[in-house]
Amino acid sequence: MKKMKKLLSIIAVLLMVFCMTIPVSAAGKINKSKIILLTGQTIQLKVSETSGGTTWISSKKSVATVNKSGKVLAKKKGSAIITAKAGNKKYTCKVTVETPKLNKKNVTLKVGENITLKVTGTKQPVKWKSSRKNIVTVKNGTITAKKAGTANVTAMVLGKKFTCKVSVRKTPTSNNARPEIPTAGSGVWIPNSGSKYHRYSSCSNMRNPRNVSENQAISMGYTPCKKCY
Repeated sequence: MKKMKKLLSIIAVLLMVFCMTIPVSAAGKINKSKIILLTGQTIQLKVSETSGGTTWISSKKSVATVNKSGKVLAKKKGSAIITAKAGNKKYTCKVTVETPKLNKKNVTLKVGENITLKVTGTKQPVKWKSSRKNIVTVKNGTITAKKAGTANVTAMVLGKKFTCKVSVRKTPTSNNARPEIPTAGSGVWIPNSGSKYHRYSSCSNMRNPRNVSENQAISMGYTPCKKCY
C-alpha cells in the first residue's frame, strides 16, 4: 500500500513537470486597432504571436487598400476596416482617411497687412511655420507681412506639408506731399503735350514740364488741372 502511494506521488510529480514544459500558445494581436491617415499615406500593420500565414482584407478598397504583407494605402476620404485572418482567428483595424486642403496656395500682401490661412478637411492639429520670419510671421494660420520679399508658409498635418507662397510688396510712398511752387515765373506748369496747366510740376507724371505764367498758359489754350485747383 505504501509502495502504491509512493508510486502515485512520483507519477503526479512527473505529470506536473511535463505540463510545465509544454509551451502555452499566446493570443495573437495586431499592432494597430485604430489609425488616421491622409490620402497617399501608408502604414504597416502586423499580427504578432501567430503561427502560419496571414491573409489581409479591406472592407472598402476605394478608401484604403492593403497588400498581402499588411501595408495599408489611404486612397480617399472615408473609413474602412482592415481584417487580418490568421488560422481560425481574425484581427481588425479601423482606418479613417482624411483629405486636408489649404485654402490658398499664393498670397500677395503689403508690408503691415495680414491674412488668415485655413486648413479644411481634417480634425487633426495643424502646425504652422514660416520659411523666412523676417519677411512674414505666422501664428495659428494668421500671416503678418513684415518686409518686402517672398516666403513659404507651411501647414503640417500628420507629417504631411501644405504650402502657401507669400509675396510681400513695399508700402507705396504717399503722393500727398507736393513740391513747393517755384519762384521762377508765376508758378504754373504746362506739359509738352496736353491741355491742362498745373500748380505742381509732379502732377499727372508730366515729363519735362515748362514753367510759365498763368496768363501765358491761358493764352496758349491751357485750362486748370482739376487735381491742382
